[in-house]
Amino acid sequence: MWNVDQVEICEDCGVPHCNPGGCGAFSRIGEDVVWIPAWSVMEESEWGPSEYRPPLYLTADRIPLFTAAAWEQFRTMNKEIPAVGELLALDSREAARWYQWSAPGALLGEFPTTPLMNREAVLASSEGELDVEAVAIDHFLLDLHDRPVPMKPVSLQDLSLIELWIDLPGTPAWSGLGRIGGSLCLVLGESLALVRDDD
Repeated sequence: MWNVDQVEICEDCGVPHCNPGGCGAFSRIGEDVVWIPAWSVMEESEWGPSEYRPPLYLTADRIPLFTAAAWEQFRTMNKEIPAVGELLALDSREAARWYQWSAPGALLGEFPTTPLMNREAVLASSEGELDVEAVAIDHFLLDLHDRPVPMKPVSLQDLSLIELWIDLPGTPAWSGLGRIGGSLCLVLGESLALVRDDD
């Protein structure tokens, strides 16, 4: 499948997969394309996660999101690149991994563990009782991780942000979740929110 590819190859011979790593997954989010680590392949690889690890410059705070217009420009340079509509939609398991990766201080654990909240690091929530919220968040993350379905973007204006107060130096609060119509959704960065697309 094209959506997983090695973007860094051996500088000596130029042969793909001569060296491990340097891989990424390209998934569709609405009309845009996101480049994330190939978590699903890393989980399944018989050689272990290092064979398909991302390049060093792909970090939790530097996830490229390409508009449809930018993606079409790439396609003019390489005809093997599929159209946006031909790419697989980002699924909820990948989104949960992305969310885990972007959480400060390994608040949701680290790959390859299942994303779950480290409750000892969370002091309070802007929404209701912390114990109730923590259980709801863990159930939400488990559902995303264990029952993959496509994700779709929603406007940040349509949701109410949930702020978690956390016990981490330099990061007193984190707004990585929201509610829309009573349901939880992921907030990734300052301009992207995702919900399950169960239709």
